[in-house]
Amino acid sequence: MIIDKSKLIEKAKDVFDAHPLEEKIIVTGDGNFFLTNAIGLVRDHCRKAGVTMFFVSRSEAYPAEAEAANVTTETAVQEGLTEQLPKAKTQAKSKKQQ
Repeated sequence: MIIDKSKLIEKAKDVFDAHPLEEKIIVTGDGNFFLTNAIGLVRDHCRKAGVTMFFVSRSEAYPAEAEAANVTTETAVQEGLTEQLPKAKTQAKSKKQQ
């Protein structure tokens, strides 16, 4: 059974919530999710199941949060506050985890 990509991206949020340090995951057409360090298992699964795989980034699953982080980064650069940039990214991630 092939599942709609938009539905899989929505379900990917659960994986990102469970793995806050992951920025990208692998999703197969039959609805299985894998961390990127399991690429060999993913290829084998896809071959046996006859499905395709694709990558989903955290920014695809949470586009509003990615945009907020980009705005913070752009603002810091424009205002010459690049030394505060790591702090801004940390704040964006902590908001994401709440």
